Amino acid sequence: MGLQGVPLGLTGPQDLLDKLRRDFLQLRRVPWDPHIAFNFFATAAHLPSWIEVSGGPNACQLPPTPLLKAVWKIVDGEAPLKPAGAIPAQRHLVVKLDGWPARMLGATVQAMDLASQVLTYWETVECFPTHSETES
Repeated sequence: MGLQGVPLGLTGPQDLLDKLRRDFLQLRRVPWDPHIAFNFFATAAHLPSWIEVSGGPNACQLPPTPLLKAVWKIVDGEAPLKPAGAIPAQRHLVVKLDGWPARMLGATVQAMDLASQVLTYWETVECFPTHSETES
């Protein structure tokens, strides 16, 4: 274990999901920090490829979703994280979406709300290999 109980290294998709959870907790503490928000969304964006490489049972069957498309728009710079909130206690980030994600999620979305949906998605989707599958 590394500092503060964080494991050293990332070796599989479950480790990346654990990182996503830690990133979410950081973002919840400082929802106005674009660096922390981007780190969360970049981690979420790469989970599908980590699952595919690990050979998870449903690795190649993840359907496209407006949520995952929105994440990639943020990571690719098509939907930048912009500050909002006039007073310090209400500071947060928003994302302006277009196309399919905007029709399903809204044209302007608070980054924290989107992050919450993304984390819920990854915690409920059944595509992570079990420990026995990753040890072989």
